[in-house]
Amino acid sequence: MSNLKFYKPPAWLNLTVAVLTVTSLLGGIPFSAQAIVVPLWPTSWTSPSQCTTDVPEDENPGQLDLYGTSVNPAVGYSLDANYYYFRERVAGNPSGPGGFSQHAWVVLFQTASPKYQYIGAVNGKDELVQLWQNTTVGADVDWSPLFNDEAETIIWQDSTATYARQVSAGSGIYFVDWAIPLTAFSGTGITADTTKFFATSADANNYNKDHLNCYNQIADLSVSKVDDADPVSVGDTLTYTITVTNGGPDTSDGVVVNDTLPADLTYVSHVASQGTYSSGVWTVGTLTNGANATLTIDATVDAGASGTTLSNTATVTATTLDNVTTNNSDTETTAVNAVPTTGTLSIVKVVTNNNGGSLAADDFSFQIDGGSATVFEADGQNDVTVAAGTHTVTEVAPSGYTAAYNNCTSVNVPAAGSATCTITNTDDVPSLTLVKNVVNDNGGTALATAWLLSATGGSTPISGAGGVVSDSTFAAGTYALGESGGPAGYSSSLAPSQMMISLQ
Repeated sequence: MSNLKFYKPPAWLNLTVAVLTVTSLLGGIPFSAQAIVVPLWPTSWTSPSQCTTDVPEDENPGQLDLYGTSVNPAVGYSLDANYYYFRERVAGNPSGPGGFSQHAWVVLFQTASPKYQYIGAVNGKDELVQLWQNTTVGADVDWSPLFNDEAETIIWQDSTATYARQVSAGSGIYFVDWAIPLTAFSGTGITADTTKFFATSADANNYNKDHLNCYNQIADLSVSKVDDADPVSVGDTLTYTITVTNGGPDTSDGVVVNDTLPADLTYVSHVASQGTYSSGVWTVGTLTNGANATLTIDATVDAGASGTTLSNTATVTATTLDNVTTNNSDTETTAVNAVPTTGTLSIVKVVTNNNGGSLAADDFSFQIDGGSATVFEADGQNDVTVAAGTHTVTEVAPSGYTAAYNNCTSVNVPAAGSATCTITNTDDVPSLTLVKNVVNDNGGTALATAWLLSATGGSTPISGAGGVVSDSTFAAGTYALGESGGPAGYSSSLAPSQMMISLQ
């Protein structure tokens, strides 16, 4: 019950606001005409999310008895380019001698809680649609036991003949519809989202007769989503943090956030500041004005995500009306590093010249898996990118050198990893073999052992009857070859100048 009072203002306040002015010339004489932009009654209505039902026959007379169900809401509202429309569904015929019976059907606007600031009404007693301002704000909006805070200042009014109507819904049910020009709301702060209380009055100067047991609850929910880290790699843990915030002005009920993980993520765990999360659905519950809730989800990046971009969207809904939907979802993208398919095989060349050898690293070449030959770098190391897996490195060593391999056969090169093969080439120890060859074509009978063969002048001279072979201590150098002894009657096939040899 509420003491909602309406006063009949002086005639000069009976304004027509929504007009179209046309100016023209007729026979050189200017004239102007004004045409009312009449309301275009809506074919569909928005029902307050928390205010749809009211039982019948709880008030008398029926035209003041709000009656609604979840299928047929008791109240509704709508907007177009020119008007703000309101509807109440009542359990009786609201008509009277002047069009409407001497009662009132009202909507209270609450631009700042807990009071109300404006009333939009059908004043059946005076056959006016009115917009009042509650300039002297009294009690909070509370219907129990009575609500006694009348509005004092008229802002706009005009005839019910243009700005109100009655529509029969059948079976004794009627709609009371009224429209107020949007221009009348200028400076009031009233929008589609403004909290609205719907009620009826027995007459224009009496207590409230019926009202809904709730009001038009509106809450602007927003959701945001961030990732950590970005980019990620296969096998890493990716953490999403989802925050849902109620920007008001009212409490939001039935808040739910849908967040289904991408197919290439495996759920690990979650932490919710309130509510429950399961299979991509976060049931938050109720958020008061200004409150927020957070959910963190940990997931492992699967192999199938390699080299792709993960996209994840969180969307919030609620049973409470939210007229701002542009902030109800947020998408976060996360780059996933491509899984490496190659590694680095380092081939190291070591050259040991202890026995007179003079070759350097870049005098050698190598092959990987029998492929083409590659010359070693001057510094003795080649870093080669190869497919991950096992590989074998070989080389054809130049004469005079012996190769030794370390970790070069079926060496495993991991993806994004490395392995090292080392080939050591050691110059061979020089050797010298002296052989005496005796030709007895002219009756001679001497044997090779009759001569002493020698190599002198180097650091490791050798000699022997009939010939000699150097041992492992023999060193490279320049040696003079010679022979001594032997019977007369034989001549050497080599001149003295041919008896010098250099070994490296």
